[in-house]
Amino acid sequence: MAEAAGILFCTLIIAAGCFLLYGTHARWTVLVDPPSKGEIFLFASSCGTYFGPRAVVLWTYLLGLLFVSAGLLGLWNGYRR
Repeated sequence: MAEAAGILFCTLIIAAGCFLLYGTHARWTVLVDPPSKGEIFLFASSCGTYFGPRAVVLWTYLLGLLFVSAGLLGLWNGYRR
């Protein structure tokens, strides 16, 4: 049962990464142009304020790639036993 939970968790992490990658590629406003009022809570918002909108796009791509990589690494480590 624990292995199934690990597989599900890694799959959800991969899905979240794919969501970020696709949303950034499609230029969804929520991901690419966050509101500046959330600057205290959202890193992407303060990143956009200080470094510009291109930095937000790059940050979201990087975060999506990290999520997908972490999920794949978790699945690989789970099956390697």
